Amino acid sequence: MKDNNRNFIVAIVLSMVVLFAWQFFIAGPQIDKARKQQEAAQQQAAAQPQPAAGGDQTASGGSTPAPAGGTAANTGPGAAPVQQTTQTRDEALARSKRVPIATAAITGSINLTGGRVDDIRLKDYHETVDDKSPTIVLLSPSGGPDAYFADFGWSGAAEAGALPGPTTLWTAPADAKLTPATPVTLTAMSARE
Repeated sequence: MKDNNRNFIVAIVLSMVVLFAWQFFIAGPQIDKARKQQEAAQQQAAAQPQPAAGGDQTASGGSTPAPAGGTAANTGPGAAPVQQTTQTRDEALARSKRVPIATAAITGSINLTGGRVDDIRLKDYHETVDDKSPTIVLLSPSGGPDAYFADFGWSGAAEAGALPGPTTLWTAPADAKLTPATPVTLTAMSARE
């Protein structure tokens, strides 16, 4: 019994020695190196001119090209700043045909160009504690301020032909409205031909 306790204590001590040695000799220097690289990158980014505000962002956080009427987003290190032409949110929403969304918790619309979900507001949540303040905008269309949207795409074999993409025009039944009681089926224009 004493041998087992002694072996157990030795195993714990050796494990702790390994952990502390790993932290001191391996992990510590790697963390310092990463921190120094991050500081150097921040200093380099601060020295470069900043791009104009209002670039588009996808739900994944990446930049996308601006739609017609706008200019391409500044992408890549060392790229020259590009001036963004932004519209108001309402102007950006009015640019395309849409299918309204209405539920107890959210309101918004689906853009029929690309089938993009880019207009969602949370009905029960406001920007301030005042109930008269604007509701929270969760998704916002491309070309408007603080653009943030969900893009969907397909991939397939080349033999399958052209697949729907971000510029595909979709159709919906007349007076379609997406609600919990009324689903909506969108059809790609090229798929109907």
